[in-house]
Amino acid sequence: MQRALGGVSGSFAEVLGFAEFVSAIDRFPGLLLEHFEPFCVAQGMPVLLYTSHIMPVRVADLGFYTSEERARTIALTCQLRGWSKEAYLSEFAYVLGKTVAALHDRGGVNDSLEQSNVTLAGEVTDFEWMFVPGINTPDGMSDQHLDERQAKEILYGIEIISLLCAYLSQAPEKSQQDFLTSYTSYRQSFLSKAADSCVRLLIRRAV
Repeated sequence: MQRALGGVSGSFAEVLGFAEFVSAIDRFPGLLLEHFEPFCVAQGMPVLLYTSHIMPVRVADLGFYTSEERARTIALTCQLRGWSKEAYLSEFAYVLGKTVAALHDRGGVNDSLEQSNVTLAGEVTDFEWMFVPGINTPDGMSDQHLDERQAKEILYGIEIISLLCAYLSQAPEKSQQDFLTSYTSYRQSFLSKAADSCVRLLIRRAV
């Protein structure tokens, strides 16, 4: 999946490699480093995945932070991303909208886009339920009902924006619109092509 996403102009976590999963927690750190294997595929065995992020904290993590911790983490994210703190929500919405649009334009979809799978820097991570042509999803859905699933993913993105705004005590409407504006600037024809008119209507009424 990492190789397939290499040609997608979006913000995705970088997969570095994996380590064999072990149950002996007290031996955990040394054993993982010792058996780390970059860019290999393990068939039929559980593994721990090593990924690299600009900001490893995910949107859902803010639910466990105090308001002061949230402010410090957002400030650090802006520093790492080169964003202004005042424009953080717009920048986040822009990056996420572009990433979702780029994946859809590639013919793919992420069926598990949620607040626990997106970092505060707008990076999409955890690819288990992501489809791109040539790589099937675990449930075998692959490209079935693709238009409807892509439409749902847009709604998932709007939900993430809404939750992030709630964590930061900000009104969500502008950031939701920034997300949709970013998405449609990269994939202008989607709303008119969506097969399900009800889903299309939901997206248009989401902001």
